[in-house]
Amino acid sequence: MSRTKIRLPKSAPIKRRRRLLSERLEDRRLLDADYQLLKDINPGAASALVTSGSNLSPYAKLGNLAIFSADDGSHGIELWKSDGSAAGTELLKDLYPGSEHGRPTNFTVVGDELYFTANLVLNTSLELWKTDGTAAGTSAIQTIPIERYDSMGNFTSVLLTGDSTPTLFFTNDEIDHGQELWKSDGTTLGTGLVRDINLGASNAAPRNLIDLNGSLYFEARGPLGTEIYVSDGSYDGTTVLKDIRPGSSSSTSNTHNLTKVGQTLYFAAEASSAQGIELWKSDGTSAGTVLVKDIYTGSSDSFPRDFVDVNGTVFFEARDVLFMDSSSGHPMALPQEQR
Repeated sequence: MSRTKIRLPKSAPIKRRRRLLSERLEDRRLLDADYQLLKDINPGAASALVTSGSNLSPYAKLGNLAIFSADDGSHGIELWKSDGSAAGTELLKDLYPGSEHGRPTNFTVVGDELYFTANLVLNTSLELWKTDGTAAGTSAIQTIPIERYDSMGNFTSVLLTGDSTPTLFFTNDEIDHGQELWKSDGTTLGTGLVRDINLGASNAAPRNLIDLNGSLYFEARGPLGTEIYVSDGSYDGTTVLKDIRPGSSSSTSNTHNLTKVGQTLYFAAEASSAQGIELWKSDGTSAGTVLVKDIYTGSSDSFPRDFVDVNGTVFFEARDVLFMDSSSGHPMALPQEQR
């Protein structure tokens, strides 16, 4: 009599549920010593600092001092400093004497000094100032004509090759030259227009000013359209890094995303309509300014943007054929490139 073996199907292993445990947390509260009013600069209910809107009170760290703007109710919005103590929190200088506002802004540390702008005559001119944190060491460098109060900006400190002290670069919009690149070495004679890139009253609109290997890099609009420029601070040394899209057509128009990662610049550019707006990089030389990858192949644009440096790797958002963005209906991806 033969026996037939019947194999029963193996049952799936039983998954044991992990019991969730909970415990009562200790009651915690902030100690009164964790924070306290340093000084009532404008006594009473009035505010000393601008805490909302587009003209927030600026702060900067200079050595062991905090430099900021404040209104004590008597001098207007002026330059203040603090060493962290009530006694050491005081008016540094009344830039616009009396109750009028000096409105210091554009705080930028350049070497051992803080550069900033202050109001001279509203919507007519601004003064470029510097301070070492003392009243005696706070002085105006030059009065600069402007088109409007917010004409000056993009303050960037660069230690140029061969120099022992940094140079301040900034943009300014004035009636004869439009919005162009300016610089200052802290002296009246050393403060002025670097180059009228877009000749006449037209705006070059320099933006994304970046220090790389002892030179200044930025985007600007000129005879060749909007391209990446490099400057050593001189007229002749301020030129297009590379005419990526030959001719007067712009390669980087409206990208606003020149980003430094390590010793490499990343940005989006369009070399031709056949390639679209794609990811580029530069080591600061014309030969080293190259396409990284045609992410969205063909004439479509990948629009690389929102570059973020994560330990030497640049992450960014771009369009690709792999993923779909439900809000716009465009393919999206988050690629990464090593430097």
